Amino acid sequence: MQKSQIVLEINAPTTPPGDTLYLAGSLNDWKERDPEYAFAQVEPGRYRLTLQLPPGSVLEYKLNRGNWTSVEVDDSGQEQENRRLAVFGSTTVKIDVPHWRDQASLARGRRLRDTNVRVLGPFPIPALGRDREIAVYLPPNYESEPNRRFPVLYMWDGQNLFDPETAFNQEWEVDETCDRLTQEGRIQPMIVVGIYNGGEHRLSELSPWRDMRLGARGEGHAFFRWVVGWLKDFIDSEFRTLTGPEHTGIAGSSMGGLAALYVAYRYPLVFGRAAAMSPAFWFARGQIFRYIAARERPEGARIYLDCGERETARVHPKRDFYKVAASMVDLLCQQGFKAGKDLMWVSDPQGTHSEADWARRLGPVLEFLFPADPNRMREAEDAARSAI
Repeated sequence: MQKSQIVLEINAPTTPPGDTLYLAGSLNDWKERDPEYAFAQVEPGRYRLTLQLPPGSVLEYKLNRGNWTSVEVDDSGQEQENRRLAVFGSTTVKIDVPHWRDQASLARGRRLRDTNVRVLGPFPIPALGRDREIAVYLPPNYESEPNRRFPVLYMWDGQNLFDPETAFNQEWEVDETCDRLTQEGRIQPMIVVGIYNGGEHRLSELSPWRDMRLGARGEGHAFFRWVVGWLKDFIDSEFRTLTGPEHTGIAGSSMGGLAALYVAYRYPLVFGRAAAMSPAFWFARGQIFRYIAARERPEGARIYLDCGERETARVHPKRDFYKVAASMVDLLCQQGFKAGKDLMWVSDPQGTHSEADWARRLGPVLEFLFPADPNRMREAEDAARSAI
């Protein structure tokens, strides 16, 4: 039987340079990276594939860049439904692909001001019956280096990180700080994921244990599982990330600081970097100390701790942030962490329990967790001294 010649011409202007387009469909059992069905690049953003198909046949297919995380999507970020082509004779089919799935977040996210930050969601947290938005910062060279992958820093209290209109008191200016330190060559270009807090549920969501004195219900286990499971999988599929623990960090302040250290010990194969700023280690009668003491030191982990010297019991009755933070440093050293190598402790003489001081100390956090040159840790310590 004589076959018909079908020419598929693809216009996909957002395709990263050097990437190959593939057809996956009923012809090849939906194999996503099939060299027999790879498109030839005609010119940047334009591709062609010629097929020989019998008249009367029906082809179902989708386009991708080698895996289903990069399948074609529409302008709203929704995955393209299966395309169908009924073959009646030779023809040329022209197709526009506005975006790929791993670019969809950029297309559908709400952009903050003139920044490289998108707010995505809300996404459901089934175990808690709530949903949550996240903010994603991309480094300055994310678009210009399409074949590069980046470390990721997850941060609690996403409302406070990038946007003065949603921040409590003031924003941390995470995007400005990351941009500056990246351009100065002091940190690795990184992706930052700001996880919005649950408002009235914040204390319960960030607490691994109950503390009925404060009305905290201990929902941390469910919240952290969502972060480690669904959220990290989403980020790794949507963005070009380095996925190992040595490339993945978690950071926060106050209760977020306690949650960051807890998660680093609870999920050491996920998070190999952690920063606890002015941590609330006094919470739940100091259960974090018993938890850490009962577990082995996470191999290869790097931990940053700080606190302001104005965060003592004289200012916060029954909540001596400084004393418990310093005590945790002692415990971590007993476990084998070494100051200046895989542990950094910053004591801020003027530091208070405030967004302003956490923003001021953010630079040393980033330089210690993801330095541009891991062998130059002394520079992170010098940065910390200059910051305070």
